[in-house]
Amino acid sequence: MAYFDKVWTDEFISAGSQIIQRPHQNNGHPLLQQGYLGNKLFFGGTETATQSPGYKEGAVVSAKELVKKVKL
Repeated sequence: MAYFDKVWTDEFISAGSQIIQRPHQNNGHPLLQQGYLGNKLFFGGTETATQSPGYKEGAVVSAKELVKKVKL
């Protein structure tokens, strides 16, 4: 039986050779900020936030932005 722990800041990752993307790298993409189907469909959630994406604060930011968009 064995246990191995991965240190994500090792030289493989910091050398730019990683094969996976770092967390929250693609969150808040501009396409997620647009309205679809004549502004009847909006995407919301922490992954769509432009500030603090992927975190609880990002969900709050996203919710506030959606309220502005649907409140005409």
